[in-house]
Amino acid sequence: SILFLPSFTLPSSSKDFKRNVKKVNTSALDTINAIEVVEYDLLGDDGKVQKGKRKDIGFIAENTLAVADEEGKMIDLYRTIALLTKALQKFDAKYTAMDARVSKLEKKK
Repeated sequence: SILFLPSFTLPSSSKDFKRNVKKVNTSALDTINAIEVVEYDLLGDDGKVQKGKRKDIGFIAENTLAVADEEGKMIDLYRTIALLTKALQKFDAKYTAMDARVSKLEKKK
């Protein structure tokens, strides 16, 4: 079933609301690669599969603790986006370095 939150607030991105800020040194790419993306049938309020509804695609919070909330029942989208951003930055740096190397090798020919 779908959980509706009456007063949902996104975490603030301002430095004014943060302390002990430091760069993440863990491999975001490894963390993202460890997340299993699944296809599933969402249960309705009656606890039954909703007939005629398309399959959903997403995560199982209990299997994805790196991006789950503190209770391990919901995915923390803000945390997920931050890790995806870091993983993409790392991937882009690797791609840029490889592209430069290929260009250099092609000029040697």
